[in-house]
Amino acid sequence: MPIDIEHEQLVSLAFARKNIIPKVGGRTVSSCTLWRWIHRGLLTPDGKRVRLEVLYRGNVPMTTIRAIAAFFAALTEAKLENRVSNESQRPTAMDEGLRSEGLLP
Repeated sequence: MPIDIEHEQLVSLAFARKNIIPKVGGRTVSSCTLWRWIHRGLLTPDGKRVRLEVLYRGNVPMTTIRAIAAFFAALTEAKLENRVSNESQRPTAMDEGLRSEGLLP
């Protein structure tokens, strides 16, 4: 989803890194991590790439709180979908019992 510059407040990556993005283990994410999120993105379990959206104001990359939230939401959704998919493919005790009786392939 493109950043709507008319309705959202742009923040610098430095500000976002220090004040918006949650700290991990008491430490802020590095600048390099933000650049990776923007340029390469993160690969989800289903093979899609999720990137942090930015907009350049001159030579300065900017983002929004909504773009950061959307980035983390997309990653979370992909991980949860993968977990549900894996759980639904896992054989249950009943499946194993039916297989042992020759009732399932």
